[in-house]
Amino acid sequence: MLALFFFLFAQDAKLEADVPSRTIRWTTASEQDNFGFDIYRGESEEGPFERITKTPISGAINSDEPHQYSYVDATIDPNKAYFYYVESIAMNGSRERFTPVIPVKPWVESQKDKK
Repeated sequence: MLALFFFLFAQDAKLEADVPSRTIRWTTASEQDNFGFDIYRGESEEGPFERITKTPISGAINSDEPHQYSYVDATIDPNKAYFYYVESIAMNGSRERFTPVIPVKPWVESQKDKK
């Protein structure tokens, strides 16, 4: 079971010159029997959502310390808004949504905001 503390946000990331992407970041306060995480993305808040991690992001298994995680989504359409959430995976294989659904505006709009 994971502690109920989390911090999730998406921001721009540059992998290569002007390649649009989003970085999803979250933090756990502690972890117990945590195998890892999968990231899900949808085009509406209600879904459907698709898992975008090819393999789970490794968790800390058992830890009383905070851990920070991130995932770069480099497969976005820069003109679309997206919705993300993080799912935790226990060592026994059970899964549960770890974060609420987070809306992210289109990448091209976020670039206009920076100017």
